[in-house]
Amino acid sequence: MTKGHYHIDGNCAEIYYGQKGQGLLLLQKGNEKKYLEMYSDTIAYIPAGWGHRTVNISRKEPFVFFSVWPAQSGYDYERGIKEPFQMRVFKSGRSYIIV
Repeated sequence: MTKGHYHIDGNCAEIYYGQKGQGLLLLQKGNEKKYLEMYSDTIAYIPAGWGHRTVNISRKEPFVFFSVWPAQSGYDYERGIKEPFQMRVFKSGRSYIIV
């Protein structure tokens, strides 16, 4: 799992491209929460202002992805402390559950 972050420049979006394995992209903005399953060749758009983190859900290999964001976006990890991620992912048999 990545630490997760918001951007300092709240006008900056980000794009993820799945390359290998399986993962979840967790997104939140205020009380709104979303998630997306990502696989090889999945492209995900993270809108400006949304906090995001990834979780590896592969059973046999790491989840590898490539990300692109504007240079001025920065990372706002402090906001992640003040507004912690509200979703948790747990292994459940051969799958997962999101709480």
